Amino acid sequence: MSDSFKAIVEAMKVIKGKLPDNVTPEMYLVKDLGFESIDLVDLSFEVESRLNKSFELNEFVRFVSSKDDAIYHDFTIKMMIDYIEKKG
Repeated sequence: MSDSFKAIVEAMKVIKGKLPDNVTPEMYLVKDLGFESIDLVDLSFEVESRLNKSFELNEFVRFVSSKDDAIYHDFTIKMMIDYIEKKG
């Protein structure tokens, strides 16, 4: 389990409280985990804080959309990890 994955899951717990025990990188933030668009804003700040790295939500949306024509309800944890790792 990567540091990014751990940080994202911990940040998600802060935003949503309890999460399923079996959270995986392939899970969708909205469809599987019940996040709403405002939660994604809060999540981006939590992830930034935990990783001490910039996580620009608008940039992330462009990054994901350019790869998969995704819209916000299609975001997976893996997409967040890929974005974080690309940024370095």
